[in-house]
Amino acid sequence: MTFVTFDIERIRKIASKFSEKILIQVEGATCSGKSSFVSDVCTMLKQKGINVMIIEEAATKVFMGSQILLEHLIAYPSESKQWKKSKIELQQKVLFHQMNGLEWFVENNTYKVALMDRGGASTAYHTIPLLSGKEKNLVEEICREVGKMSSQIILLSPLGFLSKNSPRYQKTLEEIEMEYKGIKHFLGSWKLNYFEIASTRRDIRMKKGIKCIFSLLNHMEKMIMRSDISKSQS
Repeated sequence: MTFVTFDIERIRKIASKFSEKILIQVEGATCSGKSSFVSDVCTMLKQKGINVMIIEEAATKVFMGSQILLEHLIAYPSESKQWKKSKIELQQKVLFHQMNGLEWFVENNTYKVALMDRGGASTAYHTIPLLSGKEKNLVEEICREVGKMSSQIILLSPLGFLSKNSPRYQKTLEEIEMEYKGIKHFLGSWKLNYFEIASTRRDIRMKKGIKCIFSLLNHMEKMIMRSDISKSQS
């Protein structure tokens, strides 16, 4: 079971084009309300006149295109070779989708702001334990680069229940809690700052997220103005 080789130079090239882009990565365990949060925030930003795009949650897209993969992850024990093989295949496809979405964002002049449903820390948590040696180091470097691209990371804590309509293979709340702690571990070990929103009502989470994002946008706007003034005076 080997991981498909990724081009580290490709992700570095994408990262080098983020100087004029604003990327908000929304992290959190399965069933923490990330997709509804991203949708709510996107709607609110557009109502405020901000042209924003969504980089969709990659695992859901993969499962929609490969139902058999989800069935394998549900049916096989997590200790089995078949389960690990299926999860590696899932994470390879997730990482490809994430890189394609980020690349499309930086190459597209229509959007300056993007909301990314899941980021590098989530991908690292689900991938790193399955790998070893050079593969492990390479994939962690790529996931770290994805995380570092963010202008702001918002971490949603678990909601405390499992959604019946979510395409997932996790079966218990204990698994969700482990995922949440694992994501925080990678954010901490990579020294990435994040704003955590506790599990509260959907409307309150959205308001807290919007406040955080507008604070970021105002800060970056001031930085751009200072840069423009400095250039005009030089």
